[in-house]
Amino acid sequence: WWRLLRLIRQGDVVVAKTDPPMMSVPAAWAVRLRGGVLVNWVQDLFPEVATSMEVSGVRFAAPMLKWLRNQSLHQGRSNVVLGEIMAERLRGEGIPSDQITIIANWADGETITPMERENNPLVREWRLEGKFVLGYSGNMGRVHEFKTILDAAEQVRMIDEIVFVFIGDGIARPWLVSEVARRGLANVRFHPYQS
Repeated sequence: WWRLLRLIRQGDVVVAKTDPPMMSVPAAWAVRLRGGVLVNWVQDLFPEVATSMEVSGVRFAAPMLKWLRNQSLHQGRSNVVLGEIMAERLRGEGIPSDQITIIANWADGETITPMERENNPLVREWRLEGKFVLGYSGNMGRVHEFKTILDAAEQVRMIDEIVFVFIGDGIARPWLVSEVARRGLANVRFHPYQS
């Protein structure tokens, strides 16, 4: 917070992400003190995510954390969200529509389109010819539930034609890799993000 306070100059635009959680709160304070402009990039809602994960101690503090978070969202010149559902959640918290901007950060369906398996270089590179592939691509975060997928992989482990492919990274990836190894799941593969 102190470093941010020293860096901000009057008129500077500060973009505060929701990860790490509650980052918008100290950013809002610093921006207010230094005369900057705050833009909140809202990908998750804390403390709601932590409460739903039953993180210890959060339930007691949740009302105050939510109030602080909402104050920072009210201060934001804009609150950038992924889609209409998140925009509606913010409106439900009293954030005016003119302070909410929807910017989808997923692939453009006009540019990226399906291709035939035989033309897909990853099928050859990853040796997926003749396989039924169940894929997960994206962030492997704390709130993502992977146990069900691993349980399914365990159920069909003896069917050679079925492969589970995880593409991406995140804080849960080391746990996933180690859990796959612990269960001896040869039908699960990991790859980094693709461009």
